[in-house]
Amino acid sequence: MIHYKQKYHSRLLEMWNSEILSPLLRIIVFAIASYMMFRYNVILVITEIWRKRDVDWEADVHYYWRGIDFRIHNLRFNKELRIDEAQDLADWINSWVQYDPKRPSKKVAYLHGEGAHRHIHLQIHPNTIIIAFPIAA
Repeated sequence: MIHYKQKYHSRLLEMWNSEILSPLLRIIVFAIASYMMFRYNVILVITEIWRKRDVDWEADVHYYWRGIDFRIHNLRFNKELRIDEAQDLADWINSWVQYDPKRPSKKVAYLHGEGAHRHIHLQIHPNTIIIAFPIAA
């Protein structure tokens, strides 16, 4: 199950359904949402998909429709992911998706931000590949 940040629900839903959004990114998000419900009993809440180009950061994957952020706090069922659970989730994602085979150290998922703004950032590249079938640990 996937939800969207309430404040921007309509805009995020429209972006999620856009033909511009990478189908591979959707597949990855569906797998993560299923895993989060199965493993942690929480619902994935998307907080960011597309945004305008930032002059200070021209390589922003959100501008190119190849990035999605989702929260790890204030999740449904009144449960949050602990920092160690969020890091485990990012590690799990990176165990089956490779950002770019030419740059194996670059990650698809990482924990980002501080406090209430902490979230998991997903990013893909045109060379991103699924290297293993995701299974629940």
